[in-house]
Amino acid sequence: MQRTWLHPERPAKAPVAQPRKALGRVHGHAVRFGAPGGTSTTLLVGEGIETVLSLVAAAPALPGAAALSAGSLAAFVPPPGAARLLIAADRDAAGRRAAAGLEARAMAQGLAAVVLTPAHGDFNDDLAALGPRALAARLAPLLGPGA
Repeated sequence: MQRTWLHPERPAKAPVAQPRKALGRVHGHAVRFGAPGGTSTTLLVGEGIETVLSLVAAAPALPGAAALSAGSLAAFVPPPGAARLLIAADRDAAGRRAAAGLEARAMAQGLAAVVLTPAHGDFNDDLAALGPRALAARLAPLLGPGA
């Protein structure tokens, strides 16, 4: 479970020492938003909840998973039914390494994997700068049909 304390007056995290807290085992797991299945075997996975939900806002048909850290993203275990991973990298060194590690491991396991790179720091920054339609248009060639 992931808890995030929000600012009571602005759309921002609360000004507390640790505005986020995960309960339970996080490493290799994720906060899930939908699940691959039916006609979609694609799963979007990224570091943070904001990153994943920003991409889901641009492509609502995609199920997503937020790993909650770069280390957990690198160790993410795809669920049964996932045949293709869209890996949302953050632009920092840890985010790029984690995404590349997951991509290599997924491909070694026979899964298709594509790393998505934001124009800004992360996809939440991209959504704020571009809006959902422009972000969806920018990502459409990478997302594939039905996303």
